[in-house]
Parts: sequence; structure tokens; C-alpha cells
Amino acid sequence: MDAAVAWPPKSPLHRALLAAALFVVVVLLAAGLRGWAGLDAGALLVLPAFATGALLGVRGGLTAAGAGCLAGVAVPLWSGVAAADALMLGVPLAVAQLAAGALAGRQHQRLRVARSALADQRDVEEQVTFMAYHDLLTSLPNRLLFTDRLQVEMTRARKHSEQLAVIFVDVDRFKVINDSIGHEAGDEVVSEVATRLKAGLGEHDALARFAGDKFVRLCGGLRTASDADKVAAGIAHAMKAPFRVRDRPLNVTVTMGIASFPSDGNDASTLLRNAEVAMYRGKEKGRNTCETYDPSMNARAAERLGLETDLRTAPVNGELRVFYQPEVDARTGRVVGVEALIRWQHPRLGLVSPMDFIPLVEEAGMADLVGGWVLRTACAQARVWQRMGHSLRLGVNVSARQVTGGRLMRDVEAALGECGLPPGLLELEITESIAMNEDAAALQTLEELTGKGIRIAIDDFGTGYSSLSRLRRLPVQRVKIDRAFVMNVDKDERDTAMVSAIVALARALKIDVISEGVETPAQREKLVELGSDQLQGYYFARPLPREELTRRLSKTRGSVVLPDSSPPQAATAPKPVPAGG
Repeated sequence: MDAAVAWPPKSPLHRALLAAALFVVVVLLAAGLRGWAGLDAGALLVLPAFATGALLGVRGGLTAAGAGCLAGVAVPLWSGVAAADALMLGVPLAVAQLAAGALAGRQHQRLRVARSALADQRDVEEQVTFMAYHDLLTSLPNRLLFTDRLQVEMTRARKHSEQLAVIFVDVDRFKVINDSIGHEAGDEVVSEVATRLKAGLGEHDALARFAGDKFVRLCGGLRTASDADKVAAGIAHAMKAPFRVRDRPLNVTVTMGIASFPSDGNDASTLLRNAEVAMYRGKEKGRNTCETYDPSMNARAAERLGLETDLRTAPVNGELRVFYQPEVDARTGRVVGVEALIRWQHPRLGLVSPMDFIPLVEEAGMADLVGGWVLRTACAQARVWQRMGHSLRLGVNVSARQVTGGRLMRDVEAALGECGLPPGLLELEITESIAMNEDAAALQTLEELTGKGIRIAIDDFGTGYSSLSRLRRLPVQRVKIDRAFVMNVDKDERDTAMVSAIVALARALKIDVISEGVETPAQREKLVELGSDQLQGYYFARPLPREELTRRLSKTRGSVVLPDSSPPQAATAPKPVPAGG
């Protein structure tokens, strides 16, 4: 109803004008009845006053009725009418007037409640509909709504002989961000990625969040399939500026896969599947890249799926192995420790590269299971060597999930309790991202471990975002200089300066230093000169099965491992990937 004709009037001015008009009308009517009533003019004022209140009360509720009653008493008394006459005329009318006002007010309240309930129901229905078709964190369309839009655009593209493409976008190392910085920080990253992806959306474009860190961008109205490459390049450029997460900078990259219509799929599901296959191919190539779909990728995707299926049964079937790479004293060459590294002996494929299956361990949610198994197996073997007279420090890599998930302490206690290995011989290697994590629970876990005599080392040191103030407060006993700095330490002055700075920092904090990836005599000599405490790499030994390392330790008697007789393969050999991440 229009506000100009709404009833009862909401404005106080409108109510007053209406009351005055009604009062005048009733006064005129009362004047005509003056002789019939036998009352003087003052007494007749009782009738219009009460009548006015009654009429307003019927439409306006109890409040208006009460106002009319007060006027019905006040006006006659003010005009000099006897109180008895006023009461004689006013009481019956007042009772009737208040009753009518009460009924009208109750009915008005029911109508207001009904209108409010209907409005609330509409709001709930709208909210449920929005939740069914949108992602709540980013407010972007979800898979269901995006697929509908994609089908519409494909129909339009057929009609106008145009092309379109979908770009599958996945945030690199998002699980590491969640595990090391926290899920709230992960949500911040997802929201910022969504904001940057929204930029430049055209009339026939669309963007959706499919799940977790996965987005899909629809590029419609393309003249050629190569136009999608330009869009992908724009996305990569948009991600270059550092993200600001929890008041600190964070570099975030994405891997993309492109599938074009109609060449790579004639329906929505095929097009989306092929774009995702292309994206995973980019992940395998090292992330932070964009791959265009090729039919040969399907075979690789099927192989990957089969590998993941086999991996789930590998622990039960006894296919997992632990290899050990010696760590030697930089000056004497004596073995002072070993690093446990997981391997997978596949019944059909043979020894599977860690580069192929470690990411599957993380994606399949098996990091706790596999990491715990490696910890128990390696501790038991270290105890065997100790009984043989080789008290070697055992380094075991632990994933971010193990540290932040609350299981690490239980796994460590169980492993040490089962085999009787002294806590001082166990060293847990964590990544630099875990070390820099502000998670209070993770820090408490590390402190509890060191309180039990277990050592903590930071692996691949120098490749992350180290905070000196944070490092100073961490319960860390050793840092491992990443092989990226060791590779050219004897040739590149910048790498030499970097290693020298890390050694100096460690000395100031009373932390040991070990250098990874040593493959030549020149590298060894330079690292000894720079003050590295221990060394590790193919120059001394590759990762070895327990039987082979036991044989070497027994043969040399003095726990000395001679340089590996096989030539170094720095360019081809992959870096040993730690268990559980």
C-alpha cells in the first residue's frame, strides 16, 4: 500500500489532522441533535470527543482509543459541563471505545507478526539458495552454479562460432601454508587469491571456487584458443605481489591448466576434467606454471591415480623401505649420524622416486601414518647400530602435519619406548616454514621434545622466510644448509658469502651447522674452511639400505665412510625427499 494512503496514519501530524477533522464532523452532527438530547452545548462536546477516539481506536488500536477517552473527559470539564453529566455520557462510551481499541490493536499486532514472519521466511529462503550455489568464504559461485553457467556459454559459443576456455587454478603448497601458519591464515590466502582472480572478468567470463585452494576461471568470447594463454599470464602476474598474511609478507604462486572448447571437450564435465588434468601435469613439472591440455596427459593422470591407490596398501604389503644417508664430521670424515629417508619398492614399477610418491602421501592424508612408521623403523635400526658399537645420531624428517596435528609427541614416545633408543640420539628435522610458524601449540610441542632430550634441526635452511628474532627463541640445536648454496660454494662468491653468514649466525646462537649436497672434494674443502661442522652428500655416500650401511660401518671399524666410488650426479640425481613431507 502506498504511504500516502496508508491506514492508520503513521505520521503524528497526519494523526492530529485526522482527529481534528473527525472532531469537527462529530460536533456538527451533535449540534443537530442538541434539541433531541436535551443537553446544553457544553455537554454535547462529550459525544464528539469520545466518538473521535472510538473511530481512531478501531483503526489505530488501544493507544488511539485511550487518547480519545482522555479527550472525552477533558474537553467537557474544560467547557464547564458538570462532572456528573460528563461521566454519565462518557463512561459507557469509554468502555465501548477501549474495548474496540483493544480488539483493533490485537488484530493489528497479529498482522504485523504475520508480515514479519513472511519476511523472515523469505530471508531464510534467499540465504539457503545462496548457500546452495555459492562458496561462503569468497562469495564466489560453487561448482554447481559454475557448471550451469559454463553450459550456457558453450551453447552461446556454438551459436556464434566462438571459442571459450576454462583455466583450472590451484594454489601451490597450500597444505604447507595451512599446516605451518594455520587454517585462518589459509583462509586469508584463499580470499586474497579470489580477489585477485576477480580482476578483469568480462561479460562472458566467470569465476568459481571449486574446493579448498582450487578455482576455475571461464574465459568466454575468445577469438582463438591462444587468447586463454594471455588470461593465464595475467593471473600469474596478479599473484606476483607478496600477500600480506598475519602482518607479514608471503609469496604465493599458482599452477594452472587450460582446456579449450570445442577442441578439448564438447561438454562441461569433460572440459573441466581435462583442465584439471593439465593443472596436475603442471604440478608434476614443479608448480608455478601453466600447462595446456594434451590428450597424452590422460594416460599420465590414470597412472597417477593407480599410484595413489597402490600407495594406500603399500604400508600393509611391506613395500615401504627406509634408506640411510651418512652425516660425517667435516674434518675427520667419521660418521656421526644418519638421515632416514623413505623409499617405495613398488612390486611392478620397482623403486619409485620420492618425487613421485611423497606428494601423494600428503594429498592422500597419509603423512601421520607413513611418518610414524618411518620414525619407529628408523629408531629400531639406530638401536641395532648402537648395540653394535655405533652410536649414531638419527635424523628423521617430520611433516608440518605431524608437528601441528598433536600426534608427534605420542609417536616419538612410542618409537623410543619400543626399541629403547636413548632420546639424545634422535634428531627431528623440521622445515624452515614450520620453524617460523607462529602456532603456539607447535612451539610447545618442540619445547616438550627438547625437554626430553630430543634434538631439533631445521632442514633446508636459508630457502624460506627466516626471522632472526623467531629463530633466537626456538629450541633448535642444528641447521642444515640447503644444497642450493652448497652446489657452487667453491665457485660463486654470493653462495660463499651466504654459507659464511649462516655459519656465523649459528655460532652466535650456539647452533651446529651441517651442509647438504656435498658432491666434490672442492666443495668439501670450502665448507671446512667456512666452518661447517658436519657434511652430507654423494661425495661420502648415497642413501643406502640398512644392510649396505651396516656392512660399511663394520668394514671401516672406525665408522669412516670412504667417498662413493661412483661419479657424482648433481645434475640428474633428485634430492632425497624426507618422509611425511
